[in-house]
Amino acid sequence: MSPALLLTALVSTAGGIVTHGMFFLAHAAYGFGDRQNLWLAVALFVPYVPAALLAGKAARRFGTRGALQLANLLMIFAGIVLATRPPELGLWIAAPLYNGAAGLFWPLVEGYIAGGRHGPGLHRAIGTFNLTWSAAVAPALWIVGFAGDDLLTTFGVLLALHLVAAAAILRLPPDPAPLDHASAAPVGRDYPLLLWSSRVILPLGYLLLDALAPLLPGVWGRAGVTGAMAAVLSSTWMIARFFVFLVLSRWAGWRGRPAMLAVGAFIMLTSFGLALGGGSAGAVLAGLVGFGVGQGAVYYAALYYGMAVGHGEVESGGRHEAVIGLGYLGGPALALIGLAIGVAPIHAVGAVATLGIAAGLAPWARARSVVTGA
Repeated sequence: MSPALLLTALVSTAGGIVTHGMFFLAHAAYGFGDRQNLWLAVALFVPYVPAALLAGKAARRFGTRGALQLANLLMIFAGIVLATRPPELGLWIAAPLYNGAAGLFWPLVEGYIAGGRHGPGLHRAIGTFNLTWSAAVAPALWIVGFAGDDLLTTFGVLLALHLVAAAAILRLPPDPAPLDHASAAPVGRDYPLLLWSSRVILPLGYLLLDALAPLLPGVWGRAGVTGAMAAVLSSTWMIARFFVFLVLSRWAGWRGRPAMLAVGAFIMLTSFGLALGGGSAGAVLAGLVGFGVGQGAVYYAALYYGMAVGHGEVESGGRHEAVIGLGYLGGPALALIGLAIGVAPIHAVGAVATLGIAAGLAPWARARSVVTGA
């Protein structure tokens, strides 16, 4: 395994503990309910977006490897604070600090993954990257589930992962390989428009996800599933997403076609409603599996088109991660607004996501109507 892929696996598991597991940890260790978890989700992603957008500048200032070391050190510091089971204020400070450093970290790693590649080589690199990080995220919820409210054990694992990551960073070259623009294969004619559509739809997927994730402890509790099993079952959408990535990495026929974005968005939206509103454990589980399928299709397309059009530069990864962060931030914010005015999150978030997905697909619908003469 290359140092960049090893780094991807290690920090995906560590980051999953914070991004997806923190709501179960806060519920078990601090007694957080739905509203507090939604506010925590907002706090986690306030620093993520600006940090992702600054990744390119940080790489130029410190070198890409140096910027990665800085981000990793910040995540280690935040993990130490969280491992001590700090007062609640410490949780509100350290968890967003960790996630802000993650916003800086991921565009830099994506630069190493995509650097110097184009065409089929870029497709293979992105496929391997997606398979690596998606396989590594689900174990984060297993760790959280079985550790319960033992923050020392959970964040002890996180710190161990980051210490190994520090060694992996040292094995990277100072900067990613540059792309030879003269030999780069031209991108597909429709790629810029597909990139635009995917970057409209992608944050809506994360908007749905980060409205769903903070509510899952309560959703499972009302369905009669508690404790470790609730966290473990919540990882099913991540496993489903992994298998979607596996298919898309082996089959290139989806590239340049808007149908995958449309189908993925529809599955993602309807599955969100099933997971939140189904009521029974079986409905929640089916909703999570469907959500993983739809979100995986949208994510893969957005990353591929972004790196293909942006030539694999750190700034391209930064914009991709910033778009994700905006979605993560918007989901819990909309859910909280809905609760404040008496509208359930499933309706408040679902309505906005539906309108946004329609806007993202509108150019293709207009083009189809012109072709068919409708």
